[in-house]
Amino acid sequence: MLQKIFQHLKFSAFFLLVCTTAALGQTWQLEKEVEGVEIFTRIVEGSDLKELKLEFYLDLNLAPIVHLLHDVQDYTNWVYNSLAFEAVSSNAPGNGYFYGIVDFPWPLDDRDYVIHTVTKQDVSTNIVTIESKSIEHEAKKCTSKYVRIPRHHNRWTLTPLEKNKTKLEYWLKTDPGGNLPDGIINMAIDKGSLQTVLNMKTKLANCNSDLKLAYIKER
Repeated sequence: MLQKIFQHLKFSAFFLLVCTTAALGQTWQLEKEVEGVEIFTRIVEGSDLKELKLEFYLDLNLAPIVHLLHDVQDYTNWVYNSLAFEAVSSNAPGNGYFYGIVDFPWPLDDRDYVIHTVTKQDVSTNIVTIESKSIEHEAKKCTSKYVRIPRHHNRWTLTPLEKNKTKLEYWLKTDPGGNLPDGIINMAIDKGSLQTVLNMKTKLANCNSDLKLAYIKER
């Protein structure tokens, strides 16, 4: 009798674990590592599109990294296939509404998007998060010239480890629209993000490492 009860409890615990894992989505799978950048993907319950996560480290404090991410006028020089990026309205560095245009290979139409971006810094850990979500904006309505990206959500997480050492995590979930097959999107999801990160590392290799920002607290 006790053995049957024990077996029932083990089964119930296993069933609960499976259900919880399904609800939260699959665990991250390491796909590859390129030049110190680890690339992870996973499929989330209810969607056939992959989420993407890139992790890497830089020998820099927070300020130079945040400055680069907030300098939207420079995006076309390092963000992969960025044709244009501008502030629609912004009330503080890294906070506001932004509009971008992305170059897509022929014969596909170029994409455009509007995002709302929020920058936060945790007062206890000094971790900086820069999160952007797609949104419609009256000032940038859809036109026939571009395919509007219907869903886009990304987040930078900058974790200071010690002086001149920061862990970076870039998370992305997006649907470029235009009726592209999910399989094609999943195959190419890491290309643009990886190249952007590699370009970012090149840019920051020549930055002012002593830069300070009044609104960013260093470790």
